[in-house]
Amino acid sequence: MAVHFDAVGIMSVISLSLGSLFNLVGPDLIILFGIFFVCIPFVIWMVVDCALRETDQNNAKVAWLLVILFAPAGSLIYFFVRKLSRPSPPPLP
Repeated sequence: MAVHFDAVGIMSVISLSLGSLFNLVGPDLIILFGIFFVCIPFVIWMVVDCALRETDQNNAKVAWLLVILFAPAGSLIYFFVRKLSRPSPPPLP
């Protein structure tokens, strides 16, 4: 007996369980998934940027990583305070 998994079936099970857990239906659940799939890559991008570009002087890298990961809007704080203030690298030849 072969077990067949399809993306629609898995997503419907996830949406039913999350919908019943948070009492979300229809557009509310779609908005929640949209926010999730936008925020998570942004946080990952900020963690990678901090790990590669911050200097380890006075433990600044560790402090910023903690802010990004544990503050509710830590990735946005890092983006506006550090990433935008840093000069962009020169273009590749």
